[in-house]
Amino acid sequence: DWAVDINYVGNHSVHNYMLYDLNEVNIFENGFLQEFQNAQLNLTASGGTSFAGPNPTPILSQAFAGQPLGSTFENPSNIFLVQSGQAGALAGLITQNPLFFCNLVGNTFSPCVSQGYVGAGHVPTPTAYPINMFQLNPYAGGQALMYLSDPASENYNGLHITVKHPVGHGLNFMADYVYSHSFTNEYLGDYYSADGALVDFVTLRDPDLNAGPSPYDMRHQFKAYFTYDLPFGVGRPFKSGNSVVNQVIGGWTLGSIFVMQSGRNFKLAGGQNTFNYFDGPTPATAPGTPAGILAYVPDQNDNGVELNGMTASQIQQQIGVHFTGNPFSPVSILPTTLFGTGGAIQPESTPGVMGQQVFLAGPRLVNTDISIIKRFMIRERVGLNFYAELVNAFNHPNFNFIDSYSGHTDNPAQYLPVNTAPYAPGRVTATGSTATGNRQIQFRLELAF
Repeated sequence: DWAVDINYVGNHSVHNYMLYDLNEVNIFENGFLQEFQNAQLNLTASGGTSFAGPNPTPILSQAFAGQPLGSTFENPSNIFLVQSGQAGALAGLITQNPLFFCNLVGNTFSPCVSQGYVGAGHVPTPTAYPINMFQLNPYAGGQALMYLSDPASENYNGLHITVKHPVGHGLNFMADYVYSHSFTNEYLGDYYSADGALVDFVTLRDPDLNAGPSPYDMRHQFKAYFTYDLPFGVGRPFKSGNSVVNQVIGGWTLGSIFVMQSGRNFKLAGGQNTFNYFDGPTPATAPGTPAGILAYVPDQNDNGVELNGMTASQIQQQIGVHFTGNPFSPVSILPTTLFGTGGAIQPESTPGVMGQQVFLAGPRLVNTDISIIKRFMIRERVGLNFYAELVNAFNHPNFNFIDSYSGHTDNPAQYLPVNTAPYAPGRVTATGSTATGNRQIQFRLELAF
């Protein structure tokens, strides 16, 4: 009576549309990376007070010309960028400030001329740098230059095994197991249009770095259900000669649904710009974004993470439910000791280096529902059915990872930022709402005729 089905299911989608930014900030061919490293040496020599010093920084000096040291070379925000190795972010700062950028390119750039660059109040330009030294299109400097094309792809491969016991001898049973993997190069969708095409490459220099698991990748899924009519009472193998006894022991059916599956995946977000910089879409202007809503694109300004003393597989083994002692965020998806000073997970901090792109899977989901049915025969064609249904019968908590960008489980992609203090438990959490809820017991009566 048993049947086993084994199937392979797969699909491959290519030339999917994707909207991405062409104005990636460059720090390599223009010599800015070496200058940034000199700025780091100056900062160390000054005891952390200024990145102006004996090591030459001609691009920075010209960009910041005419400005007080305290607002540029000694500005705490700028010093933090130099300390943390964010060469891309500091270059992006220059592209976003018309005064800094016009100091570099002078009257070779018509928008600078139209804004009155040539004349009183401006520092003469000793060297006119190329207008595209930082970005492909300087006329969209400091802005996203979004391009719609079809470089995206996605594929799914799954092994599907089903075991069935057709209705017979009082038993109806089916178990289903899927081992699968889903890949994509567009992990992020616009947070407010689900699978929107708003995605950036990690870097245009190597689009393959975008390859990773799909937000819907779920490696293991096991589901089973059964109903079983207990073999007692009238019409069953075991019955009594007493009609009252038959009414008590007969008419019972047990049922259950059991689910166990891998947790939802998420990406570690370093949140720093050591390699490049992208300018994000402005509020209420991103395609598909409702008016007044900011389009969150967490990975557009992220150059990955550093793993110190642990591999991604070892960190995956640490995934679970870790209590923090903080009443506002009591549960962490990873030990909080992995983050912050000395932790194994750090944002990338070496200028000119792209960090690791690390994906992890959250805690697995396990749930059991149980039903008990008792049938009382009133007449030959009239019966009364009593149902007792236990949803999440064993009251097993199932934690979902919810990131801090918008706090919803229905977002297409989830991110765990590793560089925002406090590292835990405020940001590094698996928010405590459960996927299945607390145990619920329901009773129903049904008159069947």
